Amino acid sequence: MSSASALISPPDASRRARGRIRVEQVDGASAVVGICAGTPLKLLPTRPRGPAAWVHVTSFGGGLLPGDNLRLRLRVGREATLFVGSPAATKIFKSDGRPSRSRMHARIAAGGLLVWGPDPAAPFAGSIFAARQRIVLDPGASLAFVDLLAAGRPARGERWAATRLSSRTVVLRDGAPLVSEALALDPTAGDRLASWGCLGTAIIIGPRVAALAQAVLGEWSHPPDSRAALIMTASPLAGGALLRCAGPAVENVAAVLHGVLARLARDLGGDPWAHRF
Repeated sequence: MSSASALISPPDASRRARGRIRVEQVDGASAVVGICAGTPLKLLPTRPRGPAAWVHVTSFGGGLLPGDNLRLRLRVGREATLFVGSPAATKIFKSDGRPSRSRMHARIAAGGLLVWGPDPAAPFAGSIFAARQRIVLDPGASLAFVDLLAAGRPARGERWAATRLSSRTVVLRDGAPLVSEALALDPTAGDRLASWGCLGTAIIIGPRVAALAQAVLGEWSHPPDSRAALIMTASPLAGGALLRCAGPAVENVAAVLHGVLARLARDLGGDPWAHRF
């Protein structure tokens, strides 16, 4: 929500919304067969059918207010492909004591591929934000997932000035966790992360992205140069790779991690970041 809209919102306003996206293989193409969202969540099926279905996720005003609680469930069917992006960064507005929450749960069937690549969350000074992502892979399913967190609003002198931030991503296969990534930051993070304007993680798992995972490991599995402006480091996962990145600005980190996902252009039917709207 814009700053002006936030000022006129009732002090006890709380927006709870649930959204669902379901993609299946229909007549040789990936198609959105189910989609719904409650206010303030907005789901935009920018390419509802094709080699991959594309859906962009946002909220009215492009941000989360205190008390907002958004939940999104994704279902990718057998041999289907879904790309999820966003039209812009998600602003996390200053808290009135209540947190802003976002949860995503995805289930990917055998042969299916989920490519998750929204723009970063941008927490304002004094915000409280909790994000949870849980992704369940059926045997033979694939995932390319990018999570980006911006320092805030550097142009206004806000860098890692949120009151509290937490994010947790869990990826499971056959009921067993393959990945469990957690991040927790408080205002003291500003000193530790002063050099960095954005943090990013990419999780690449499954047979349809095996070549990409190997390429990532080949390029970034060496020890990072601590003097470099952009820090990249990759480590192997069971059937995939985990890539972490830190850079001075959102543009640096997003360019690299979205560039990694753009290598899946053939599966996606194009490069999503070349078709911004």
